[in-house]
Amino acid sequence: IIVRTKGGATKEQIRKKSSFINTRRVNKEWEGVTGMTRDIRRNIYALKHLADYNFTCDLNSLGKKMEYADTKNGWGKRSVLLSQCHYMLEGFNLNKRIVFDTVLRQPLDCVINKESNTVQLSIPAIHPAINFVNPGKNPLYRFVLMAGFVSDLIYNEKRKEYLTATEAVPAALFTCTDWVSVKKEMEAQQILLQPSETFVLEESLSIIVTVGIEFGIPVEDGSIRYVPYSGCAKVLKMG
Repeated sequence: IIVRTKGGATKEQIRKKSSFINTRRVNKEWEGVTGMTRDIRRNIYALKHLADYNFTCDLNSLGKKMEYADTKNGWGKRSVLLSQCHYMLEGFNLNKRIVFDTVLRQPLDCVINKESNTVQLSIPAIHPAINFVNPGKNPLYRFVLMAGFVSDLIYNEKRKEYLTATEAVPAALFTCTDWVSVKKEMEAQQILLQPSETFVLEESLSIIVTVGIEFGIPVEDGSIRYVPYSGCAKVLKMG
């Protein structure tokens, strides 16, 4: 039998003791990382149900790398600059089992216009078994499209916390196409996402465009029910 006393530093020691200054720096910057992950998740909420694993950890990992883009502020006060790291998030998959590009085997065109605050998406013509593969036995599918707005997070020295660089962040936009049979060919579609209000986008505000595919089955009341863990989604483009 081995009896030990409880060890380790207390919260008060970590908060005040000089020997834990580096720990405090790491903890403070982690608040910015998790804050960025929270904001990204809020702006892809219409597609989170399509994920087949917990992608939060991967977003946290990318958020930590985004802090390295801040070369002005010191350790413990670095900003999370998504606006300078779009390349990290473009193509990010919410799935590991069914990846979006293995279902739709043709690129989607996306044009982001930050002057008119619009996102123009072009879905190619769908030809079953040629450029569209049904990974299961579900008879229907549809596209889910979303455009969100995510601000950089800046450390506020006065308030000792991370705040958005943009005061007013617009609400996210999303839409869905009609349900279509997986055996039916579909003509190319043009979809426009545009906010009802006009505003000027600051450089610190990024547009994140995500696209997903839902698979469904008809139910007794005539509606279509989404089949869990049958779809896929990814970050299509950043702007």
